[in-house]
Amino acid sequence: MRILQVITRSDAGGAQMVLALLANEQARLGHKVTVVSGPGDGSLWKWLSSGIERIDCQSLQRALSLKKDLSAFCELRKIYKILKPDIIHLHTSKAGTIGRLAFPRRKVIYTVHGFDGVEFGLYKQIEWLMQFRCSALVGVCHRDVVAMKEAHITRNVSYIFNGIAKPSEECPDSWPVPDTFKKVILCVARLSPQKNHFLFLQTAALLPDFAFVWIGNTETYSGEAPKNVFFLGSFPSASHYCQLCDLFMLPSNYEGLPMTIIEAMSYGKPVVASNVGGVSEIVRNDVNGYALANEANLFAEKIQYILTNKEVYDRMSKNAVDIFSRELSVEQMTAKYLDVYNSVLSGK
Repeated sequence: MRILQVITRSDAGGAQMVLALLANEQARLGHKVTVVSGPGDGSLWKWLSSGIERIDCQSLQRALSLKKDLSAFCELRKIYKILKPDIIHLHTSKAGTIGRLAFPRRKVIYTVHGFDGVEFGLYKQIEWLMQFRCSALVGVCHRDVVAMKEAHITRNVSYIFNGIAKPSEECPDSWPVPDTFKKVILCVARLSPQKNHFLFLQTAALLPDFAFVWIGNTETYSGEAPKNVFFLGSFPSASHYCQLCDLFMLPSNYEGLPMTIIEAMSYGKPVVASNVGGVSEIVRNDVNGYALANEANLFAEKIQYILTNKEVYDRMSKNAVDIFSRELSVEQMTAKYLDVYNSVLSGK
């Protein structure tokens, strides 16, 4: 099968990671895969295996621009005529919109990397119209499907959990966190309005005996923070640092299905996270952690409960690995997407 994967930007991000993992696994299975991306920091290109064709489409940009959007439309049309792919798989909203206009509807599937929490009315109207310009619309969790249906987007809608490869056994030797703290809580996320770092700080203040470590801030954090909080910046292979923590925390205002949570689960770490998007579908209360309302006292209570009860911790750690193995591997994700591809090709 000749597969064309298209995304708006090449930056490091959850959607880009999903695309790279999916493309690499498809290529490993013998499919001919080409990836098209607009500009960015190039992380996507580094994640792709060597056998995958890469096309840089500079006119495909997130910002609205009639000139650049028209240019991107023409470039994508040209790419289609040259490659003649069997399936076109679109990711992220701008690529999803222009791609659904540029490519034949019968060959297109579009993955929505998080629809829950979308408040922008125009975006929902566009998505309602564009549902008729693809053969399959895929969310990353059941909540995405519910949210789309609430917006009257119902045509060929389904969901497929994100998946990742088996965790790396390579463990970092150390990190600049004092070993004087009883336990270590890790968050891997960028500093942005989406990621609620204020909740992280408030929770840390309630648990001064535990170290709270944040990886992913690209700039030095200049605000006030409790003495048990450490903003370490951006690390390559940040997920490997899950091996140095006791519990993973993800505060957030909205999500699809966070890859960082799946990575933490693959290392057997209990998770305490905001109950947004599809988080509660993989972080199951009193099973492998808790999905909670964004209240610091709730986060602190559950973190302390897990980390001060060995029997609870061991049970949740085992359950995290079991859920990952059963439901969140890259092999399972790829197989389900290939089923969708084959269904589209057969016209079902």
